[in-house]
Amino acid sequence: MTDQPSPLHLTLDDDGIAYATLDVPGRANLLDDALIAALDELAAILEEREEVRGLVIASAKGHFLLGREPLSLLALADAAPGLSDDGLLAAIAPYGDALRRLEGTAKPIAAALSGSALGPGLELALACGYRVSTDHPAARFGFPDQRLGLMPMAGGTQRLPRLLGWVGAHDLLSGGHMVTAPAALELKLVNEVVPASHVRSAARAWVCGRLGNTAEAPFIVGQKRRPIAVASAIAAIETAVSQGLSLSLDEGLALERALAAGLLRRGEVAAFVRTLVVAKGEADKAAWRPALPAAELARVAVLGRGPAADAVALAARRAGLDVHAVADAEGLDDLTPAKLGERKIEILFDASREDVAAKRALLAKAEAALGEDALLVLTGARLRVGAVAQGLAWPDRLVGLYLPADGGVAEVVAGPATSAPALSIAVDAARRLGRTPFRVEDGDGRFLARLTAAYFRAALDLGPTVGAADTDAAARAAGLAEGPWALARRLGYAAVTDLVGEEGAVAVLAALKRPPDDPAPADAGPRMMAAVRTAMVTALAEGLVNDAVAADLMAVLGFGWPAASGGPLGSFARR
Repeated sequence: MTDQPSPLHLTLDDDGIAYATLDVPGRANLLDDALIAALDELAAILEEREEVRGLVIASAKGHFLLGREPLSLLALADAAPGLSDDGLLAAIAPYGDALRRLEGTAKPIAAALSGSALGPGLELALACGYRVSTDHPAARFGFPDQRLGLMPMAGGTQRLPRLLGWVGAHDLLSGGHMVTAPAALELKLVNEVVPASHVRSAARAWVCGRLGNTAEAPFIVGQKRRPIAVASAIAAIETAVSQGLSLSLDEGLALERALAAGLLRRGEVAAFVRTLVVAKGEADKAAWRPALPAAELARVAVLGRGPAADAVALAARRAGLDVHAVADAEGLDDLTPAKLGERKIEILFDASREDVAAKRALLAKAEAALGEDALLVLTGARLRVGAVAQGLAWPDRLVGLYLPADGGVAEVVAGPATSAPALSIAVDAARRLGRTPFRVEDGDGRFLARLTAAYFRAALDLGPTVGAADTDAAARAAGLAEGPWALARRLGYAAVTDLVGEEGAVAVLAALKRPPDDPAPADAGPRMMAAVRTAMVTALAEGLVNDAVAADLMAVLGFGWPAASGGPLGSFARR
């Protein structure tokens, strides 16, 4: 920001995540003309600078934004009687316009609420796509404007009912009530409540997740749109509600039954149920897990910095685990029994840089710090467990546990020396984190990463004159959750390079910039799907995955293959 001293400080990290920190000089964070101008300038930066991929709005103080600055509010109130209708609207508009401009940038924005957000502060938070609150008991959220004879003026009366419904919004808007963080979470006014020290990292993790950056090699596509069966069901429900309200009860019940019968006749509905209910239920059992007592996990450590480490730490905290974050080798000294006493670390999740030699050195030091009882877990998507295990004192305690950003899937990978107890604890950890565990053998690249690489190569094979938008549209028309070039934009150049090599990444970059000279071939979608299917067959032939049904289910849950088709090999389409 250009004005000094500025009420808003902007920084940008190496992953393109911007941090806008509210810090009004000399007093509490209160809305005035300078802060409004700074927010409008922030919106312009998001619109104009491509390197800014997402935003976290935070505060340097123990609160977020407490309301309007009294003197500026008084000046507006004093001037109002003498202004024309247009003049008064123009005086009110700047803050609302700035929020709408921020909201319209199409880049993920999260609010890191370090404390109370009241009136205009809550309006700013509501204009963000995600809200993370501190668990501090003093934090309050609400619209006390009516106590001054005012009402929200920057979208509070519009965004809140759309978020909570009129009943949920009534007490906050009309009653002027303020709620605590737990109550705000229950209302769904905020999305998460975490300890104060984790508010920023949790907000950042959400932004990274929207960009596909919640793992060091974030190759996994989540389900970005509803499967066909779900979309059909929603359409039927809306028809039943909209038409049924004008009918008698008996007529409405008959309409409901007719619509339900139509859904049941759709073959994809049966495939959807077989995939995500029956087959997923079987996969959740993980019958391949060694028959050992379930591990009672309480305390873990996460080694590394950046999006990969943030995502694992956030998942562990959400699961109720005590998490110790360690940025580098020096921090491992804080995990020794001498430092922690009886509060020993049970699992160390290694989310550090994907380099074999570096990981060996780090994990050797981790072994020395933690002792032989701790499980060491590789969370990356590329390295062989067996390669990293060489040189460790206890290679039997090393296992791979890849946690893609979307889909609730975990790939559990045992190395040549991984013991049965280590494998069973890894499965228990995946379940504790809310994931369906799948057994994947130790190979070059994880299963779902291979599918995505094949997807990119197939898109490139469509030819150098097919536009990116047409390619993505063809993929979506075929039922895939996300087009290849939309996915590539989310992943970024480094991750794409890991998948298809430097030469391939250059070709992908050119494809992203390609104008729509020629439409995609009529069979473009099926061709891309065929390439993914071939990659799956190859992985099965190589023994990376030994169960075709599990491979189909992973493709549906973790890659975004249309569930209605029963998976690339059609395991769940068969009766």
